[in-house]
Amino acid sequence: MGFTREDRKAVGFGAWVFALFAVFFAFFALWIAGSAMGRSDKANTLAKQSLAPKVSETEFSLDAKAVSAETGGNITVSNVGKIPHNLTIKGTSAKTKDLNPGDTTLLSLKGLKDGTYEMYCAIPGHAGSGMVGTVTIGKGGMAGGMGNNEAAQRASNDADDKAQLQPVLKYVGQLTDGANTKGIGNVPLEPTLLPDGTKEFKLTAKIVDWEIEPGKTIRAWTYNGTVPGPMIQVNSGDKVRVTLTNKLPQSTEIHFHGLEIPNAMDGVPYVTNKGPIKPGQTYSYNFVAQPTPAVGMYHSHHHAEQQVPDGLAGAFLV
Repeated sequence: MGFTREDRKAVGFGAWVFALFAVFFAFFALWIAGSAMGRSDKANTLAKQSLAPKVSETEFSLDAKAVSAETGGNITVSNVGKIPHNLTIKGTSAKTKDLNPGDTTLLSLKGLKDGTYEMYCAIPGHAGSGMVGTVTIGKGGMAGGMGNNEAAQRASNDADDKAQLQPVLKYVGQLTDGANTKGIGNVPLEPTLLPDGTKEFKLTAKIVDWEIEPGKTIRAWTYNGTVPGPMIQVNSGDKVRVTLTNKLPQSTEIHFHGLEIPNAMDGVPYVTNKGPIKPGQTYSYNFVAQPTPAVGMYHSHHHAEQQVPDGLAGAFLV
């Protein structure tokens, strides 16, 4: 029995529909494969980042001054600072692009021979400010523990010393040659010796203009006009009087943090005493210094969430 014209039309239409579905499924399969490959590439990148030694950069240092990596491996580099940074392996072509704050990338060490190299941020001025370190590649690396890699340590020692020197030079240079702020805090406060042998330390709480960086001043809340307040130092067994005059526009109080003193002198308003020292008032705290040495501090304990960050704190040593 032969095919009619209608049969041939039906078969032809069915073949066309089948071909259309075949093309559709082919494209769908390609999309699935591409998506899977994309996920696989992302997974591979994440895996490499998790296994690679990590170096975080900020102004102006590397958190890891010496790292070790496998031959042909990678370094995960992250910029956790506030300005762009990069990482370059000295004497090679291995380097990252400039990383914006928050960026992370892999620095490939492929093609580099085993050994110890200097790494640094190549943005002008950054290496000189302390952004240098070393990376040891291959079997001479320090992955097996510091005690088993004396040769690698000796090889990287000069570079390590250089990296340690940079922040010191920067700090000393700022003190001797750079712009410095006016005013010095934490200066020892000389007491007044009373007839009964009591050492009286006089403090005045007041607001002053305080320079926090060259050319920038704030309205600081201070003891005796400095931030931090003056250092109080006594000997065990000394009779101590701390007299506070409040010239602030707000009530205040002194709490002696980390020291053993009578509860009534501990400076917690409405708990250890009747209330805070109001503007214009003067109050004296009297106690005997504890028998054991202590590194403590004195600070406001009234509106402390504001007054302490604004400057009302100082060191108290026994």
